Amino acid sequence: MARTYGLGARAAAAPAALFIGALLLTACGGGSGSAQDEAGGEKSGGKSKELKWAECMRAEGLDVPDPKPGQMPMMRQGQDEAKVDAATKKCKKYNPMQVTDAEKKKFAAELTEYAKCMRKNGISEQADPDENGTLLPPNQEVQETDRYKDADAKCRSKMKSVKRQEVGG
Repeated sequence: MARTYGLGARAAAAPAALFIGALLLTACGGGSGSAQDEAGGEKSGGKSKELKWAECMRAEGLDVPDPKPGQMPMMRQGQDEAKVDAATKKCKKYNPMQVTDAEKKKFAAELTEYAKCMRKNGISEQADPDENGTLLPPNQEVQETDRYKDADAKCRSKMKSVKRQEVGG
């Protein structure tokens, strides 16, 4: 199973964030979060952004269940589009999909530091993140080596804001 490092649900690129935001509005199930995100996401006034967004959307008359810790809120399908649009505008400040330019820069810097750390620790095959904020690891053969695992363990601390995702299977 390959790994990528990126912003997970909080996508680095605006187009990806918009696409994921559209999925949020039409999805009918919950997404999965990382163990790092067990508190339910970014905190805002004692509640996660995800929970505040779900509460706000419900206050506007929409069916949005509370997300489980580490999951993104999902709106049930088949709701009035005009109501969804109006609620989305009113609840924008709580939207967990919103990523500021400062956050994007922070994530990109963390990924770049991770890549540098990996190369410093013997993984010359590790490239820098791409323009979309995705850091692809070296090929599977390299990832299965002890030198890669050791370097990854030493360098993970460089990615405080970045979620690790397992891809493929």
